[in-house]
Amino acid sequence: MFGIANGTPPPPSNRPPASEVAKIEGGLTHIIVSSPSSDGLHVFVNGQPIPTGEVESLTLEIVAPDASNQSGSVSAVLSRYVTGPDGVRAEKPYSLFPGTVEVTARGRRLVVTCVQEGSFDGLWLGLGLRADGTSSELSGVGSLRLAVTPGLLDAKLVWSDNGTTEDLLPE
Repeated sequence: MFGIANGTPPPPSNRPPASEVAKIEGGLTHIIVSSPSSDGLHVFVNGQPIPTGEVESLTLEIVAPDASNQSGSVSAVLSRYVTGPDGVRAEKPYSLFPGTVEVTARGRRLVVTCVQEGSFDGLWLGLGLRADGTSSELSGVGSLRLAVTPGLLDAKLVWSDNGTTEDLLPE
């Protein structure tokens, strides 16, 4: 797999550079939330940490269309405290879609990618992390709700076929 196998040289160099292949397509914002701990909630936006104390909340809500709600809804919002030029600290919401939200907590992983804000086109839901680096893709979801604050971490999934609710991040 690595280097030269059985004395056979590698293929010609007509493949694109690995650094180009590794890029995240579409300029998607990537949010990673790790478990709240005694020193606060750890949130990273595009690889940069948000200082502890600046995160007010992160909410994600996906409700699939059904007979009572024909359009459904897709949203994710990061609310954080920012200090303005006048020195006043205020809460400011940021839409996270289009983008990818990844939550790793309590030994579990949830990934939601939405390529167009408010649209189910290109929406992808994944759970876990296999040894090969892939996640288990979710389908048949009626709703998914995630709430993260410095003192709360909650994620609930409702299946569309039978209405069963599951806690994705049990303690």
